[in-house]
Amino acid sequence: MIFYFTATGNSFFAVEKLRSENETIVSIAKSYRDSHYTFDAKNEQNIGFVFPVYFFGIPYIVAKFIHRIEIAMPYNAYVYLVLTCGGATGQAGRLFKHALAAKGITLNAQFAVKTPENYIPFFSVPNIEKQQQILSRAAASLIVIQQKIVHHANGDHNRCKGPLPALLTKFIYPRYDKTRNTKKFRVADACNGCGLCVNFCPDKAIALQGKHPVWVKPQCSLCLACVHRCPKHAIDFGSGTRNKTRYVNAALSREKYALVTR
Repeated sequence: MIFYFTATGNSFFAVEKLRSENETIVSIAKSYRDSHYTFDAKNEQNIGFVFPVYFFGIPYIVAKFIHRIEIAMPYNAYVYLVLTCGGATGQAGRLFKHALAAKGITLNAQFAVKTPENYIPFFSVPNIEKQQQILSRAAASLIVIQQKIVHHANGDHNRCKGPLPALLTKFIYPRYDKTRNTKKFRVADACNGCGLCVNFCPDKAIALQGKHPVWVKPQCSLCLACVHRCPKHAIDFGSGTRNKTRYVNAALSREKYALVTR
């Protein structure tokens, strides 16, 4: 069983490479929206978690989901984490390990893989050629990770923490809570009122009012699915995303739910 959170598709790309045939996958976004937190994994030997790193820490929605989750599983189940990141993970894995421990769940191993950067308020999306190179390397890394999972390798295998990971997380992650203010979202006239952003939002933070998206919660997880996946590129987050290339991993076109939860 693999629990995953994806907004632009990089983490689902990882899930595609990691999952075994007929393995159950669970969308954290869909489960969170449906208030579904109880899972029967008694027949599962492997339980994985795959999600992106935000501000060198854990996405808000993942933290809330883990706080509420109840999993029935074997006492000797192998529990692993795969983080996806554009640059570095900091101590996100350690934070997640502690979050699981609070639920009485032991994290046996953690891994990380670099995928195309897409936090466009600060960075720019790599060009297509660079994206393909990064994803090719990611696919090769995921093959190695998958084999380690098959053999139940224990320990910290994350080689993407970056320099001084403890300091990265200590000083940057607290800014996440202040940054995820929805007041910075803007909608351009190009919006056609399709409502996809409402369905993409895992936090139910967007509603249509007169065929116009409005953010109805003061904060969200800041996944930016609404920004990247708007077919008209009509949504921005502050001025930092204006006129910047959007990014959607092709894996989302092959995924049944992704972040679309209607």
